Amino acid sequence: MSTDDATLAKGNTDGPEKAIDVEPQVSKVENADDVGANKGKEKISDSLPIVPKLPFPHRMQKTKVDQQLGKFLEMVKNLEVTVPFTDLISQVPVYAKFLKEMITKKRDCGGVERVALTEECSAILQNKSPPKLNDPGSFSIPCLVGALFIDKALCDLGASVSVMPLSVCNRLNMGKLKCTQITLQMADRSIKYPLGILEDVPVRVGKFYMPVDFVVLDMEEDSQIPIILGRPFLCTTGAVIDVKSGSLTLSVGDDTVTFNLTKAVKSPMLENTCCRIDIV
Repeated sequence: MSTDDATLAKGNTDGPEKAIDVEPQVSKVENADDVGANKGKEKISDSLPIVPKLPFPHRMQKTKVDQQLGKFLEMVKNLEVTVPFTDLISQVPVYAKFLKEMITKKRDCGGVERVALTEECSAILQNKSPPKLNDPGSFSIPCLVGALFIDKALCDLGASVSVMPLSVCNRLNMGKLKCTQITLQMADRSIKYPLGILEDVPVRVGKFYMPVDFVVLDMEEDSQIPIILGRPFLCTTGAVIDVKSGSLTLSVGDDTVTFNLTKAVKSPMLENTCCRIDIV
């Protein structure tokens, strides 16, 4: 091998060695640049706020499409065509798609909706609410207490006992009163102390005879309603009160009796009253 060939061979051997030494340095520089860029990105990401993405983006897109459809319907309703309608549709391809879907009934326009109403709203809208009626008055029935006839005995569901005044008890003359320690609270929250209890008083209502216990009070006798028949009496007779028809039905066994209270004559009592007329 000649001297020139040896020199060329030596040059070839030195060349790759230098290339091998240079390449790691270049890669280090490139890696340093990448690290700097990553640090810059981390600083930028730390400074910018994180905006969360929509959970269902297609849902919002569908809502926007429906809004556009509603606007298109309003435009079609108020449309006054001064140009050929085909030219108008060809210029607006999106609206042409909406119109095609409406004609082929592939899209619901949302014009008709079903709303579920409550019973109260349905009754008001359909005018099915019952007419307002007047006060039927108190439910009082005629009865025979012992040998004393009572024209109006008040049937009171708010009274827990049957009550009679002392004057009525004296007229009955049915023996002594049974002592009691009960107290009665009136509707005005006042407390009354009864004189005693008159037990097993025979009371005839219609064709029925029932024994009733009366609580006797020292009070003024009411000329219209002298006694009160409470819940124990109404429970014993199986009373059914129909307020609308104004009837009261009593039943004992298989027998029943009905009192129609609307036919009772209601006239003001003028006894022991004083009237005055002033002339202006």
